Amino acid sequence: MRHLGKLGGLFKKFAKQLKQKARFKTKSGRTGGKVEQQIAKPTGAQVPTDAGKRRALLSNKRSRPEPDEWVSYKTHSIQQSPMQSEQGRKLVKSYEHTGLSKAQAIRRADELIRSGSTLPEAVALKKGDKLYKLVPEGEYPGEYSPYFATKSEIKSFEQARYDEITDKIGIPLESQQTNRFEVFEVEAKRDVEVFESIIAPTTQKGYSQPGGGMQTLITDRSEFSNPKSTNWKLP
Repeated sequence: MRHLGKLGGLFKKFAKQLKQKARFKTKSGRTGGKVEQQIAKPTGAQVPTDAGKRRALLSNKRSRPEPDEWVSYKTHSIQQSPMQSEQGRKLVKSYEHTGLSKAQAIRRADELIRSGSTLPEAVALKKGDKLYKLVPEGEYPGEYSPYFATKSEIKSFEQARYDEITDKIGIPLESQQTNRFEVFEVEAKRDVEVFESIIAPTTQKGYSQPGGGMQTLITDRSEFSNPKSTNWKLP
């Protein structure tokens, strides 16, 4: 009889557990898939917070081709020699001030012009002004990379999905191998001139990005501090 009493207690416990599970049921949605419908939240159950749901949503990326070591990466930009415009000649002169020869300066200026859909316009910065750069999480900015952005431009990506960010900045597939970007900053050591242009549309292995973001171009990185992580990550 004592054994039966123990069994009776076990059955009661088991029935209680079944009752709690019954508070959740599953039904088929219109697509034929299964949709979990919560009837009541069992005591102690954990559900994702709104912030958690948003982080999961923002990390989603559409499918992309595999990188090809920049072989097919192309910007659909201004096709014009730097010496054909006032903005281009100013870029060349800026590079010459760093010690490059005329020919080297023209090649560097040509690269910057071809990264944009507008000609780079000169912008004056004051000592202490900061610029920012998005870098794939876990990586560090290249020592000579000229491509940066203002803080307001980076902040405009705060509510954007991963694909919305990469579409606007037009980076190669090689730089899209993580789900997030880390923001680095550099600070002007003295008053300095930089350049701004709108990022051009790009293609790589048939994958298209419309561009449209605003880039700030540094022709002399020695005029700025070494990049420092801001611990700010997007998305």
